[in-house]
Amino acid sequence: KVTSNNSRKRSVNETEKDPKSIAEELAIKRAKNTDAARRSRLRKVLKMESLEKQVNELKIENKKFQTRVAVLESEKKGLKDKNIEKDNRIRLLEKQLAESHERLINRS
Repeated sequence: KVTSNNSRKRSVNETEKDPKSIAEELAIKRAKNTDAARRSRLRKVLKMESLEKQVNELKIENKKFQTRVAVLESEKKGLKDKNIEKDNRIRLLEKQLAESHERLINRS
């Protein structure tokens, strides 16, 4: 009930105001709204600029990581190839050792 009484009082007070006063209030309200909208648009622009900057920084960082991955992949391939060569050398030496061992056993 208190709320409805306040509403009635407000509407009675508003009807008692002269049209010039109402027009001034509306002008002030519109000016405040216009200012709030301008600030909101400015915040939006600043946010977009910040996000665009962040996107560009992340693209640069991503490019660096891609380059680093390519270098590491190349190193990995080189090490694998070297490992294969060493494994082949080990097998050859083991074969030669086994043959030499066999010859020594057969001499005895």
